[in-house]
Amino acid sequence: MTINLNDKEYKVLQKFITKYKVKNTSNLVRQALFTYILQQFDKDYPTIFPETEQPKQTENPNFPNIFDE
Repeated sequence: MTINLNDKEYKVLQKFITKYKVKNTSNLVRQALFTYILQQFDKDYPTIFPETEQPKQTENPNFPNIFDE
C-alpha cells in the first residue's frame, strides 16, 4: 500500500516524527490508521433495536475490538 501526502501533510508528519523521535514511521501510520478504523467500527456496530431504544455507550478504551475475537 502506498499513500500520497501533499506538501503540508508531509511537513507536519516529518515535524511529528522529529519532535517525538519516531523510529518506525510505518508502525506510526499503521497504528493511526487502525485506531481510526476500529473507532469507526465501535461507533457503527450492528444493533437489534432502533437507535432511539439503545442506551448510550460511553467511549471505553477497554471495549473489545475486532482483533479481540
